[in-house]
Formats: sequence, C-alpha cells, structure tokens
Amino acid sequence: MANHDEISAMASSNLLPSDSSSSAPGMKLEKNAGLIMATNNSSIVSKRSVERLYYPKPHFFQYFVRKPQRRSPTINRGYWLRMQAIDSVVKAFLQRQSTQRKVVINLGCGYDPLPFQWLAREPGLCRNVLFVDVDYMELMITKTNIIKETSVLVDLVKPNHGSMQNFVMDSEQYYAVGCDLRDLQSLDLAIRSLDVTFGLLEQCLPDGPDHPFAKTMLGHFQKLHTPLRSVHKYPDSHTQTQRFHDAGWDRVDLVNLWELWSDQSFLAPSQRLQLDSIEPFDEWEEFALFAAHYFLLTARTKRVLQEKPGGADEEARSNVSTRTASASDQPRGTYGLEFVENPKLKGRRRSGALLRLPVGPGYTNTAWVHHGGMISTGRTSSSDVYGLPKTRVDRAHLPPQRISARQCHTITRLINGYSILIGGRTSPSAAMQDCYLQTETGWDSVQDLPTPRFRHSATAVMLPNSIPGLLVFGGKSASNQVEHDVLLWDRATGWRTLPVFGSRPQPRFGTICVALGDDFGVISGGMRADGVVLQDSWRWTFVYRDRSVLAIAFAPCSLKIDPGAKLFFGRFGASYSLAPGQLLLIGGIASSGCIQNAYEVLSLDVSNFTGADARNELELHVSKVDVRRGSNDPKPMLVGNSVVDRAGTEVLIVGGGAVCFSFGTYWNPGFYILYESTAPACLDWALVDCSTDPPLQNSLSHVKSQQDQQTAVERIPSGTVADFLGLVKQSQPRILEGLDFGPCRTLWTKEYLSRKVGTDRQVVVHEADGRSMNFQRKDFTYVTKSFGVFLDEAYNGGHQYLRSISASDPSKKVANLDLDFPEIAQDFGLPPELRLAADTYHSSPLRITGDVAMWLHVDIMANMLCQIQGSKRLILFPPADMVQLDFPPGSTTSNLEIFKDGDPNDIVPIAGTHPHEVILRPGDVLFIPPLWAHTAAPLQKVSIAVNVFFRNLTKGYAAGKDVYGNRDLEAYENGRRDVEKITRAFDGIPPDLAHAYLLRLAHELQSKAERYAPSRV
Repeated sequence: MANHDEISAMASSNLLPSDSSSSAPGMKLEKNAGLIMATNNSSIVSKRSVERLYYPKPHFFQYFVRKPQRRSPTINRGYWLRMQAIDSVVKAFLQRQSTQRKVVINLGCGYDPLPFQWLAREPGLCRNVLFVDVDYMELMITKTNIIKETSVLVDLVKPNHGSMQNFVMDSEQYYAVGCDLRDLQSLDLAIRSLDVTFGLLEQCLPDGPDHPFAKTMLGHFQKLHTPLRSVHKYPDSHTQTQRFHDAGWDRVDLVNLWELWSDQSFLAPSQRLQLDSIEPFDEWEEFALFAAHYFLLTARTKRVLQEKPGGADEEARSNVSTRTASASDQPRGTYGLEFVENPKLKGRRRSGALLRLPVGPGYTNTAWVHHGGMISTGRTSSSDVYGLPKTRVDRAHLPPQRISARQCHTITRLINGYSILIGGRTSPSAAMQDCYLQTETGWDSVQDLPTPRFRHSATAVMLPNSIPGLLVFGGKSASNQVEHDVLLWDRATGWRTLPVFGSRPQPRFGTICVALGDDFGVISGGMRADGVVLQDSWRWTFVYRDRSVLAIAFAPCSLKIDPGAKLFFGRFGASYSLAPGQLLLIGGIASSGCIQNAYEVLSLDVSNFTGADARNELELHVSKVDVRRGSNDPKPMLVGNSVVDRAGTEVLIVGGGAVCFSFGTYWNPGFYILYESTAPACLDWALVDCSTDPPLQNSLSHVKSQQDQQTAVERIPSGTVADFLGLVKQSQPRILEGLDFGPCRTLWTKEYLSRKVGTDRQVVVHEADGRSMNFQRKDFTYVTKSFGVFLDEAYNGGHQYLRSISASDPSKKVANLDLDFPEIAQDFGLPPELRLAADTYHSSPLRITGDVAMWLHVDIMANMLCQIQGSKRLILFPPADMVQLDFPPGSTTSNLEIFKDGDPNDIVPIAGTHPHEVILRPGDVLFIPPLWAHTAAPLQKVSIAVNVFFRNLTKGYAAGKDVYGNRDLEAYENGRRDVEKITRAFDGIPPDLAHAYLLRLAHELQSKAERYAPSRV
C-alpha cells in the first residue's frame, strides 16, 4: 500500500494465503518501490516516539527503531490518534463472537509490531487468531531478521524453521509474507469469505487539493517521488464509501480522524485530558487539519444490524432549534476576496494580534500593526505594519521590544481609541499575565491579570460614566487548565472577577466574545478542556447596581442554521468582523475539522440583539456567505490569522499559516481584503517597510563609542555553516540559525523538566537580591533547594539562576549534561555542523535563568550558547575592550554593571568600547569566541539554554583542573608572575625613578602588544 498507510483485512474463516506469488506473471516491481518502503522509516520512528511517551510497557517499536527521536507534540498526537484508530478496529474484530479462527492481515505493514502488541497484551482475545503481515519482500526479510534476533519477539510467535513459498516467516499465530502489494489475489478471496472486516486508514481531501494543508501534503509525497494516487480519484467520504460498495462490501462506515477524536464512544474525555498531562499541547488547529485529512474506513462483507454510532459528545453539540431549522442554504450576501502578495518571505506570522494606529504628522490615514505571534524563527516581539505605500508610523505607538515575545495574546481597541495588550504565552505551559496599555507617549504597564491567560477572548465595553473597560472571557492558564472566570478591567480599578447570574457557559478557550452594544454581546464556539469543539452560542449582559457593574448574566441562544452550515458553525480559533446587522465568522476549525471553502465565512444575524430582557432565549440565524476569490489567487489558510474591520465594509485578513504535520509549513504569501461586492475595496494597501524586528546589529545608540559604526553580529542561516572551523578561526561572534539540536526546544517546559528531572532533586542555585548579579560584589547567595521549588520560584519571577555543576564531584569534574541530567540529555545534541565542538568538547552546563541579569565576564574557552526556551539580550565586547571594562588583574569577572538594575532595555554606556548586541531566540546558537566579555539578561520570565564549551586552541591552556573553563591561559598566568618579579626588582630604587622606569617598561610592553592587535572590529 503506497506510503505505508495502515490497512488491515480481518477474516473469520479458515482461509489462509496458500500461494501468494511474489508478483503476477510479467508484473515488474514498481520503480519507486524502494522509495515507498523508505516512507516506513520515518513513520516507524514517529510511532516509537509515541510509544515511549504514551504507551505502557512492554514496548515493541523499540526493537525496530535503534535510535529513537522525540517528535513534535503535533506529530506525536497525530500518530497516537492513528494508532488508536487502527487498534479500535482490531479490538472490535477480536471481540466479535465467532466459532471460526480469526485472521488479521496487515497490508503494507512496514515494521509495525501490531501482532506482537496484541499477543502480549491480550493473549485471551488472541487465543484463536492468526496475524499476517504483508509487505514488499525486501522489507519483510529485514523485519523478520529483526524478529529472529529478538528473543522477546521470538517467544511470542515461536516461528517454524521451514517456511512455505514466499512466507518469510510462519508460525502458529504469525505469518510474514513478502509480495508486490499490487498483486493481492488472496485479498479478493478473503472478500468473498463469509465474514470479513476491512480497515483502511488513508489520506483524503475534504476541501480539495488546493487547500493549503492538502497542497502541502501532496507536495511532500511528490517530492519523495511517492505521489498519492488514489486520493485524487477518491478524495472524500462519499467517493470512498461508494468505492467499497461498488466492490461488493455490504456495509461501509467512514469517519475522519478529527470526528473520531471527538466521538465519546471512541475516546472518553478523561483519555483526551490525560494526554495534556503527559505532553503540553496547544497546536489544535494543526492537529485538527491533519486529522481531517485522514479517515478511518471499516467495511464488512456480512450484513449486520446497524449499530448506533457514538457520535460527537452531547455536551459539544449546538443548540439548533429543529422547529426553526431552515430548508434553505442560500448565501447572505456576496463578498469579494482580494489577495495582495507580500514581498518575498515578508509578513509571515501567525497567532499574533492586530492593532490600529494613527500615522505620523501630516497624514490622515490609518495603519494596522500585526504584533507578536510566531514567525519562521520562532516566537517574536516584532511587528509588521500595513498601510498605504507612503504611510509613516510614529514608532512610539508601536509595541516596544520590552514587551517580550508571545503568541495567542489579544490586543483590543478601547472605546477611547487606545489599545490594550493582554497575556499570551511562550510555550503551552508558560502562560503570561502581563498587560500593557497604549497611551499618547507609548506603552505603559498596567495591572497584571489575576492568573496568566492565553487563547482568551477580549472585547471592549463602556462602563458607567463612559469609562473604557475590557471584558475577558475564557482562555487557558496552562496546557491543561481552562479558565472559567469572567474578568472586567478598567484603568482605575484594575481587574476583578464578575459573578455570574444564572446559567454559566461551559469553560472554554479559543472562543469568540464580542460586544454588540456598550454592555451586551455574544460568545460563540470555542473548545472545552478535553479538546472538543463546542457548538453553542450565548448572549451576555451586564447586571448593574448603583450605577456600577455588579455581575454578568448569560442566556443560551437558539440557532436557526441553514443545513449546509450546520457542520461548520461551532468553531475554534476563528476570527470575526462586525458588519451592519451581522457578525461574520471567519476561518478557524470546526467540529468536522477542516472547513469547506463555501462555509469558511458564515453570517450571524444579530440585528435583533439587545441588552433588554437578558434572561429570554434569543434566536440566531446562521447562513453562509458567498465569497468570490480570483481564479489565480492562492486559497488562504484561515487559521492563525488576525482580522480587523476597515471602514465598515472591508475586512483586512493578515498573517496565518500552520505546520502541516510532518509535511512542511505553510505561510500565507500575502494578505487578503474581504469586501462587500457592492462596495469595492481600496486595494492600495501594502505591507509597509518599517518592520520592528529586533536589531541584528548593535543598536545601542546612546553608547558613546570611539568607533563611528557598530559592528553587526552576523546571522548565519541553516545550510551555510559548512566551514565551522573557519568560523572559529575568525574569532568573531556569530549567530547560527536553524540548526537541529534536538527536540528540547519544544519539550523543555516547566512541567516536562519537573517530571523528567524530578521535583525533589537537589540543585545549587544563585539567589539574588534584585534583578542583577555582580560576582565581584557577591550580591547573591548560593542556595541548595529542590529542583521543583527552584522552577516554581523562577517561573514566578524570582531572581534565580541555575548553572549546573557536576552531580557526582563538582569540585573535580566538569558539568556534563549527559551525566548530570541523563533524564533529559537525549533531548539535546550538537548537530553535525558543529562537529569541531564535539571533538574538542570540554563541558556542557545547563543554564536556567529567572528574572536576573548575569554579571559581565569572559570565558577562556570557546563556547556555543544554545538557546532552548525564552529569549535573552546579550552585550558582547571584543577582547581589546577588557582594559576599559574594569576587570581586576587575574579576574575573569568585571566590576561593571552593563544592564542598569538588571533591566535588559537600559544599557549603561561605556566609553571607548565596541559593544555588540544579540537578541538570542529559541533555536539560535551563539558562538562566543574566547575572551569576548559578555553579559546576558532574559527578555522573558525564564530562559533555558545549554552552554557547550570546547577547546579551540591546540596548546596554551593552563595546566591542571579547569572545572568551569575560565582559567586564564598559561602564558598570561606566567606573565603575571613575571610582572610581579619585575616590580619587586625595583624595590630600594627611589620611587620617582621606579615609577618612570616601570612606565617605560609598560610602554614597551604595550608596543609589543600592538604587534598582535587584530584589525578593528
């Protein structure tokens, strides 16, 4: 079976394949058979990743995967769902009552150990069962060789010494058959058997081949020269079902994997929730798109009574009023969708937030700023600006860099015209609670949220006395914690939790909450804690007492939904736009997963919405909107977008994209303008060239340097780090981008580290009094505490710093991640490009930094700083600047404080120096040459990195132990002793003469030093 998708035929009969020839006469092996078999390698590694995380022992994929890898959370969850789907079909078949022997045939089995899993875990069910693995002969020979070499597997199947023709292995309960998968005569015979169940897990195209996910998936297999063929002939549930009926199957059931995920008869809510406790997860749109593009089909030859399907969870179903359901499916209005292409690779951003800005003096237009979110290099604090080509933006109104990188936050325009930024997250387990208000002079910090929150909804409201307010509903405070509180904010009072009168909507995140008046509005859809899309809508209204908001009241809405729109009404991660009399729902995912093109934009008639009589049920009419896109324009990926109204008749849709499982990442190549066809859009808008990405060169404009121009720290993209030795010899700091140093980037969350390392593990940490540490002043103490307590304090803003030391003998041995933290060491590894560092390795301390800045220091050994979680700002100085940086003689730490009071945005100017600035983001690797003084301050609450020290010199290091890699070179240590001898030689000489001679010697030494001076950096 092409691409090794899971496919199983299960027969209750005495039929056994007795003459499965390798191929029919004259049939040649497919040209790409080897490539098809190769797709098994990636698949089996992913399944092993799932097994290690989610499956209890005994494990069987381990015998077929020698070098396990930790896959991304989306891939892990996707493969877990695929494996559960196949297991459900096998289990249902094995549990069926039958007096005949059962045969489970796994076609295109690859290295899947399904027979061994069932024989080991359910020996009772498998007592009269034969498992048959079928795949290409070459692959099956390799598989059976592994089986023969593994005693655990041999003991389960007890293979015979002799085998029938083309049976690579046979035993009482297991056959391994090698054949060309296009020649399955035995399958045809099996279908004609009395009772056969056929299970098929395959790709599908729910919205056609031009959907961005489908396009990426198809392109992936095309690049592998293993194109998906049948998916074009049988793209959807209807054609696949008809395909099997036409082939003679009596009953055919088909469900896509996203519908299966939400089916209460397949997975209980507790099972879905348990996954979050194992691996933090928030890639819901990407997971849903993947699952919607795969289906599980089961077909039977024996007619059976129709079983009652489990269906979606009742609590998630919409409150559609059947008495008012309309037979019409006519669109409400016609809209155009205009595509505007961005400059190459620009504007690629998802899960950000939009705000509206006034432009600079002399301009009357408005600009829109797309802030934060995820870009190609990771989370960012930068912004893109959209406006007319000559738009000028007052940068004081842009979110500053001190607002740290985040995604899944909100920016809401208040009724006074200013915007407020709320929460967000870095990783799914690191929610943020800081808030910032735009003012006339810039952005001010305002009251933090009571609890961190992301994936929340926020809408502007007007409080009594025309006070601007903000209502926040839903969201998550952690990967597995959905918030139920409703929060209200105003500038004077800050945050307060509103009591709820009457019915309360189920806690949810990723919902739509919009004010339709000053004090009333609607919430719709979202996702509940166990990952099921909700399909209800509620009206909300403020309850007043004594001219102040006392509480909030909710009332469910009955829904009058046009038939075609019903499947796509309940949405998660959608955007919205208010138009006269209607609320437009745009994009997101639905209960069926992928939203079909005709229903990506829905209209909710809100013309009758009022705040009066809040307890009465109100009816919402939902209909589709006819959206017409240019025939040559790319179909938009309507997840991860940000949306804003323009002029009441136009909607600006910017950003958007997704990681399409293991197939690649798709970014919208431009932005879109949705407009009423009766009011043509202004198409002069563009991405304005005033990006606020953090500078890649020295931006310390207030540092008075003797050098006119600051030197940039060069960023070297992935794929161009071929000559790492040459880079080291240049002795210049460099930022290496896109290197793969393991899954630690996504794994090393607080929860993961706590679970893997153990909360009781004792560690020695630096505990500072304030936001900065100075080694010379010793304004910190060394404290031994449990790892769990340390993480709690660091993530809660504590001034904590962990620089790991040897777990066995810290006074004599260097820090070694493999030995000191074996539980997580496999998550990190130097890529092949940095082989030199591995070959001359010295040490690898783990660094976890809370809200505290590191002292200015130098390292004698070269090192690679691999940033894993969080971002940090580093200031570096070339070796020649050391004399200006107040390093005491013989010391590798300075008396100076570069970050004033530990503030990463307040740099102290040092005259006569040549500072270099680096913004180090997750996934970046900073090469720091020897003797480059540097200091660092986190830009987020917690920074996690691994520092790999290595010897780049062939000689010259000081003899003896160097546990921390900071002992000065032997020549310098000897030179200091020589200086002391020279000085003592002038004892007894008159002071004025001694002074003069020593200055002459110093001048002579300085002259000789200039011979070694490098060209100015």
